Amino acid sequence: MLYNGEQVRDGFKADVIVARQLILEIKSIAAILAAHEMQLRTYLRVSGIRIGLLLNFNAPCLMDGLRRYVVQVRHRQGSGTTPLAPSASSPSRG
Repeated sequence: MLYNGEQVRDGFKADVIVARQLILEIKSIAAILAAHEMQLRTYLRVSGIRIGLLLNFNAPCLMDGLRRYVVQVRHRQGSGTTPLAPSASSPSRG
């Protein structure tokens, strides 16, 4: 994979990529930490994929262990960067 003209080899190992449109990062841990969120954000940034799900199967309820991240595409004048942020909405439980 190329990122900013450089070959990326061992640094990018997403758990599951679905149809080149969604990254699933799967965990079974006591709690999701900031480091886990940053890992998924990095995968999104490097891959160019816009949507990512962080799934923690160790949560009492699967919905409690699910976090969705969506790349917010905003072009800043002169920077060309793509900031990332977790989506404000969470899946409904109904």
